Amino acid sequence: MKTLLTKKFSVPLLIAVSILLAAGCAKPKVDKPQGFAEVETGMFSGAVYKAVSPEGMLYRVRTVKNYPFMELEFWGNSLKNQLIKEGYHLSGEEIDLEAEGSEGILFEWILPYGSDDYIYMTAILLSGRRIIIAESAAEHTVYKKYRGSILDSLKTISLGLL
Repeated sequence: MKTLLTKKFSVPLLIAVSILLAAGCAKPKVDKPQGFAEVETGMFSGAVYKAVSPEGMLYRVRTVKNYPFMELEFWGNSLKNQLIKEGYHLSGEEIDLEAEGSEGILFEWILPYGSDDYIYMTAILLSGRRIIIAESAAEHTVYKKYRGSILDSLKTISLGLL
């Protein structure tokens, strides 16, 4: 009897918990970069946007809580210092971003890998109490091919609810 009762309530309970969790997540709305295909991320990773180019260049946008609550300058410096500490080389100056009313910053990093150089783009935008993180990486010739469409897509990022 206990097993039947557990089975009877477990599915509705799981559905209710899933809805509550999803309602609290901020899903990034993003225009697909030209030349990319969107990737389905599944029910429980709905707060992540993914797209991929034919060459395999991944573009990912996700959100996290701005906790502890800090300004863009703090998060930008933290990201920059951490990646430099991990051996990434900043390829130029940081780029200021604005996307649907959110202020942000973008960094492009050079990462030697074997005989090739890869470019790793990291961007962060603040939207209220959420931090939007966008990332993309590819071998430098592939990255340069899609750089413009990635930058155009970054300008369209906004938050919605799942």
